[in-house]
Amino acid sequence: MSIFEGRELWSSTCDAAENFEGNCLAIGPPNAFKQNGVLILMASPSGLLRAYLLHGEGHAVNDLILETNLGLPIVQIEFGWFGEDAENTSIVILHPRKVVICTLQFDEFAARYNLLHLLPQKVHQLEEAAYGMIIDRFGSAATDCICVQSTEGKLSFFEGEVFFSVFSVDDAFLPGPVAYAQHDDLLLTCSSSFELRCYKFISISSQLHDEKFRRVSDCDVTARAKSIAPQHQWKLCIGEPVLRILPVANQHTCSGPRKPPQINQNVEITPHRDIVVLAEKSLFVVTNTGVLKIQKRLDFAPITCHVLRLLHEDAVDHFGLLVADSTGSIMVFRGSQLLWTSKLQVKPVDLMVTYFQDTFGHIIALGRDGVLSISCLGTVPHDTLIRGSERQESSFLDIDQEYRELSNELLERSSDAYAVPSQQVEIAVRFQDDVVREASELSETHVDSFMIGSNMLTLQISVLYNGTGTLDDVGVQIAVPHPIIAARSNFLIPSLCGGTPEIVYIHLSPRGLRSHACIPSSNIASIVASYCTPTIESGISTREVHLPLSFFCAVASPVKTARHKVTIEINRSPPCLTVLFKDMITSQKDDKLTSSGNVLGFEYHNGVNVTLVASKSTGRFRIQSSNLTAVWLLLSEFTCRLWEHFKVETSGSTVNSPFRISLHEPLPLQNLFEAIEENYSARLGYDGDNIKLASFAHSFRAVQKKLLFWFKNKYPVSVAHLDDLLDVLVSPLDAVCEDIHEYEKGLLLARQRLVAAVELLMSLVQHRLGMDSNKLRILRCYIPTVAPISVDNGWDDWTEAAISILLSTRLAKNGKNKTKHNLFVQSKAEPSTVAGDRKNMSKIKKNVLAVFERLGKGSF
Repeated sequence: MSIFEGRELWSSTCDAAENFEGNCLAIGPPNAFKQNGVLILMASPSGLLRAYLLHGEGHAVNDLILETNLGLPIVQIEFGWFGEDAENTSIVILHPRKVVICTLQFDEFAARYNLLHLLPQKVHQLEEAAYGMIIDRFGSAATDCICVQSTEGKLSFFEGEVFFSVFSVDDAFLPGPVAYAQHDDLLLTCSSSFELRCYKFISISSQLHDEKFRRVSDCDVTARAKSIAPQHQWKLCIGEPVLRILPVANQHTCSGPRKPPQINQNVEITPHRDIVVLAEKSLFVVTNTGVLKIQKRLDFAPITCHVLRLLHEDAVDHFGLLVADSTGSIMVFRGSQLLWTSKLQVKPVDLMVTYFQDTFGHIIALGRDGVLSISCLGTVPHDTLIRGSERQESSFLDIDQEYRELSNELLERSSDAYAVPSQQVEIAVRFQDDVVREASELSETHVDSFMIGSNMLTLQISVLYNGTGTLDDVGVQIAVPHPIIAARSNFLIPSLCGGTPEIVYIHLSPRGLRSHACIPSSNIASIVASYCTPTIESGISTREVHLPLSFFCAVASPVKTARHKVTIEINRSPPCLTVLFKDMITSQKDDKLTSSGNVLGFEYHNGVNVTLVASKSTGRFRIQSSNLTAVWLLLSEFTCRLWEHFKVETSGSTVNSPFRISLHEPLPLQNLFEAIEENYSARLGYDGDNIKLASFAHSFRAVQKKLLFWFKNKYPVSVAHLDDLLDVLVSPLDAVCEDIHEYEKGLLLARQRLVAAVELLMSLVQHRLGMDSNKLRILRCYIPTVAPISVDNGWDDWTEAAISILLSTRLAKNGKNKTKHNLFVQSKAEPSTVAGDRKNMSKIKKNVLAVFERLGKGSF
C-alpha cells in the first residue's frame, strides 16, 4: 500500500454561503443532450442549480453552462429516461413537496451565450415531505420509474404521469438509504432497528397492479392509492446506522444511465450479484440471498462510497470500492483488502467515478462548502503522514485481556495507596468548652424558643495549607445531624498562607422540645474545606468528627424495668462502667447516681432514659430502654469504648484470643418495620396535603385572574360573587398550609426514628454474625440510613430497589440453602396497617426479612 496525494485535473468553487449534502451531484451519460464532454449537475439545498460541460483539464469560463435559482430547496437531482428513445435524457429534480421532470434546452446559440434554461415537462405533487429518491426500471419496465422516500420512511412510486402506490416499510420510523437491484428485482432498505431488509419487487408490483386495476374500474385515475406493506423476503441485522446501500451488479462504470455505455468493452461486469452496505463503523458485503459475505471494521469515519469494476481473471467476484472519510482521504478496497490510499484537496460529501478525456477512473468529488473537483489517483507524494498500515483485527481474547488490565489499573488508582497531592489543605479539630460566642454569631443563630438549656459544644477547627504561596477565598462548611444546630455553618477565609494555620470556631447546640425532640440520627459532623489552587484547580478537604456522648445525653438515674432490652457478651472480664464513662461523670450528683459501679443510666434531651447494666461475674451487658431506637447511640458508643479499653489493656499482656463482641438474641426487625410504616404514613399525609394545596391554589389563581379581568373591563360589573369565592378559598388554603407545616415536622421526626432503627439493626447484625467492616459497609449501601429523597421517591422506594438487586446478586438462592431459620429474626413481616397505597410496604418488609434470613445462612 502506498500513500499519495490525488492529482487534481479540474475544480470549481461556489458561494461561501452555500452548504451541500449528499445526493446533490449527478453526472450525465455520454453524449447527453447530443453534446460531447462530461455533463455535471450540482444542486444545493438553497435552490441553486448549476450545470458544467467539461472538455479538458483546467477550469474555463464557459465550463459553467447553466446557473439558475429554482426558488425551492433541492433535495436530490438525478438523470432519467422516460421515453421510448434511449437518447431521450431527462433531469429529475426532487423538491420537498414535488418532483419535477425537465429537460435542458441545448442549442448552439444558447450554449454560446450561456442562455440555457430548464424546460419542465412533468410535475408530481407530494403529500409528505421528501427525503430522497431512486430512479430505475422497476420490474424490467420499458421506461424509468421514480421512487420517492418521505421523511416518515414511506416509498411512493411514480410511473409516467400516474402516482400508483405508497409502500410502507416495516419498522421504519426515520428515513434511510434505499436501493434497487435490477438484475435480481430486489428493493433494499434499512429499518429503524438497524436491519437490512430485502423485498421482491414482483410481489409488490402484483399488489400495485391490483390497486391500480381497482382505481381504473372505479373511474378514479387521479385518486391516491392505498398504502401497502408486503412482507420482506429476507432481513439481516447490521447493528449500526447505515449510510449507503449499493447493489454491485447494478452499478456501472458510468454513474448516469441504467445501461452500460458502449465504451471500453474491457470493463467486465461481475456475475456475482452482491450488495455493499456502508455503515458508520463497518463495511458489509451481503449476497443477494441475505448471506453475510464480508464484514470489515473501519478505523475511520466514512462519509460516502462508490462501487467500481476491477478486471480480474482468476477471481471475478472481486469488485472495487472507493470510500471517502471525513478528512478527505480516499481508500480503495478490493473485497476486504485495502489497495490504495490517497488524499484529495476536498473533503467530499458525494463521490462518483466517470470518464474524463476518454479515460475511465477519474474521481468527481463534491465538498460540503461547494468545491467541485475532478482528480485521479496520481503519483504526487503527500507532504504529511496520513495513515499507517492497515489496522489488524483484534481477537476477543486480546480485548478481554486489555479490559482486565485497565480495570486493575483503575482499581489501583482508586485505592487508598494512590498518592495524594503534595499540596493540600489539612483540617484539625479540637473540642473546647470555655470559648464564648460573639454577639454577631448569636444574632445569626437560628434558635427558637425550644433551645434546650445551656448545653453547648465549641469546635476549634484549624485549617492549614501545607503548600507554598497563598490560597484565596477558602470556604469552610460544617454539616451536623438533627437535632444539632450550628451558630454558623459557613465560613470564608479570605487568605490562607502556606504553613500558617487559620483557626475557626464553630458553636454547636442541641434543640427541640422535650416532647417532640427525636433521637439523634448520627453522632458524626462533617467538615469540608473548598479552595482553588494557584494553578486554578479546584480542591476539597474533608474531615469527619465524632461528637462526644455528653453532648447528646447526660448521666441520670437508672431505670429498673424497661420494654426493650439488648444483651451483648464479650470474651473478657467485664470492666467497671464508671471507668469507661468517666468523662460523663463531672459532678457530685453524677457520683451519687453511679455509686453502684455496674449500673449506669443516661437521659437524652427528649427525656428518654437508657440504662446500661453490667454482669458482676460474666462478660454480659444489657442495654434497656422504653424506646428501642434510643439504644443505638449508647450501644455504638459503648462498643467503641470497649474496643479502646481492651486494646490498651491487652497491649502488654499475653492473651492469645482476640477480643470479640457477640450477640445471641434474635434481631428486632419488628421495630424496623414499625419505623418504615411510620415514615411512609407521614409521607402519604404530606403528599396528600400538597395535592390539596395545589388544587386550592389553582382555584384561587383562577378567581384572581377573573377578578382582575373584570376590574380592567371598560364596562363595570358587580364582582361581589368573586369576593365571596376568595373568602371561601382563603380559609381552607390556610388550614392546608398549617397541616403541611405539621406534617413536615412529623415527617422529619419519622425519618430520624427510621435512621435510628437502621443504625441499631446494623450494629446488632455486625455482632450477631461477626461481620468485618468491609461487609458491613456493603450491607449499609443496600439498606442505607440516608437515601436520595425526591417528590416521587422516598427512602422506602430506593431501599426496595436496592434490596431487590441484593437478593438477585450477592444473596441469590442456591441449592444448599432452602430451609428457613426463623431463630435468626424475631418476627416476620406483618400485613400493612394503613389502607390504600400500601402494597409496596408489605413487599419491602418481605424483602428485608429475606435478606436477614439469607445472611443468617452465611450467604454473604
